[in-house]
Amino acid sequence: MMEIDTQSPAACEVAADGGAISLGFVDSTGNPATIRLSLNQVGALAMTLPGLIDKALQIRTRLGHRQMRCERMVAV
Repeated sequence: MMEIDTQSPAACEVAADGGAISLGFVDSTGNPATIRLSLNQVGALAMTLPGLIDKALQIRTRLGHRQMRCERMVAV
């Protein structure tokens, strides 16, 4: 599996026939890159993202609380 770390989003476009979407971004080395997804793939991604975002926020919240507790213990 290829992993690409992104630095920032760039131009996004819809194909002329509406059948695909291109998501542009700059990778972590500063090179431009594009991911092209069919309309079906974009739909599946749109259905998956809310759950993934929710899970990531729950993990960050838990880790944040744990880190705050550790910082309080060190400060005391």
